[in-house]
Amino acid sequence: MENNNQLKEIWTIAVEKVEAKAGRDLTDLWVRSIMPLTFEEDTFKLEISNSLIYENLKKNFLDSAIVEALSETLGRPIKIDFTISLKPQIKKEAVPAAAWVTEKKQNYQETGLSPSYTFEEILEGETNRFAITMAKKVAENPGGSSNPYFVYAPSGMGKTHLLHAIGNEILKNKPAAKILYVSADTFVDEFIQTIKEGKFESFRTKYRTLDCLLLDDVQFIVKKERSEEEFFHTFNSLFDYKKQIVVSSDKAPNDLELNERLITRFKTGAIADIKRPEYELRVAILNRENEKNNFHLPSDVVNFIAEKVTDSIRSLKGCVSNVAHFCINNRIYPSIDAVENIIKDYVPAGNVSNIYVSIEKIKEEVARAFNINPSDINLKTRAERIALPRQVAMYLACNLTDKSLPEIGEAFDKNHATVIFARDKILQMIQSDPFFNKTINDIINKIRG
Repeated sequence: MENNNQLKEIWTIAVEKVEAKAGRDLTDLWVRSIMPLTFEEDTFKLEISNSLIYENLKKNFLDSAIVEALSETLGRPIKIDFTISLKPQIKKEAVPAAAWVTEKKQNYQETGLSPSYTFEEILEGETNRFAITMAKKVAENPGGSSNPYFVYAPSGMGKTHLLHAIGNEILKNKPAAKILYVSADTFVDEFIQTIKEGKFESFRTKYRTLDCLLLDDVQFIVKKERSEEEFFHTFNSLFDYKKQIVVSSDKAPNDLELNERLITRFKTGAIADIKRPEYELRVAILNRENEKNNFHLPSDVVNFIAEKVTDSIRSLKGCVSNVAHFCINNRIYPSIDAVENIIKDYVPAGNVSNIYVSIEKIKEEVARAFNINPSDINLKTRAERIALPRQVAMYLACNLTDKSLPEIGEAFDKNHATVIFARDKILQMIQSDPFFNKTINDIINKIRG
């Protein structure tokens, strides 16, 4: 058959017949991605992207359904012959420029990206370093070994910025790449509108022909069954053709109330979390906001805010802006006494419990656990039997009190650099030794009563 349009028309009719018998889910998942190649004599040659599709066609008897549908459409017995496309494998490694790009360069309105959200604008610390490293790897090699990339963190920790940065970096390297940033609730709204209008083909063309999909806050798809199903098929279509998928969430994959098959797919690639920013990162973020906006807040005020506002990057930025504008509008000097009342709405409620934990209480419980006297912890000795409990006590002081690093150092007759070394060493031991981790947890439970 020479007429390609006629070939596609026959195949479209046949797919509709398969859907009527096998159902939309199976058809969407395993049949719609098949491409008709040729029809010669009584054999219809079909192209599939990988052997997994072929195996599932057989498993679900869809190959028989296709034969029946084509025979019914053409009015005579038809045979089918499958061939596996090499296109996905070609795209996976050493991708030619033309294989990954579209015909024209996208503008920012089409991508949904904000050009100001770049990697250069992200401040890096211990709590977000791995997530940033993986994001840069994704941007350098989209569709590679870190596909899909799933990043999770509580609200206000910079997930959205990270997704935009990935998209902007890909566009910088591949200006004609077809990229879309979209929030999950927008995806759901669009799909609901698609159902109302019946324009499924245009919706699927929009999402399944992307080079990179950046989906923000996937938790908003939870309990929206048809939207979740559509995203599942979109995910499969992009993944099969080695297109990059980046997903953010406020929870880890296993904690999402999504279908297990979708969670399993999230776990086939890279996963990273962003924790609450540590003190040094909080100070760096506040200093940048202070300088960028010419707030002229003194360093002691900046450090005070960093000690108190610990929940998110968004809260830090909002707090420093509020403090600056309050002081400017009321013409008062931004002293710690003045600032303390201004920032009360930004201090997380969970921090209240830390007020009741004293460093002396920490020393007592650590000394009891290691069978030494509390006064021994401040001895000027490097003997392991004293040095290790002292480092544990410093680590707990960092995590269980609202004291600054210099204040903690003073309580142990050490400087803040020694506190940082102790904190990082104990954290590493906790992560590598489950028995030591249990010891620390037992001490914490006793400290908290």
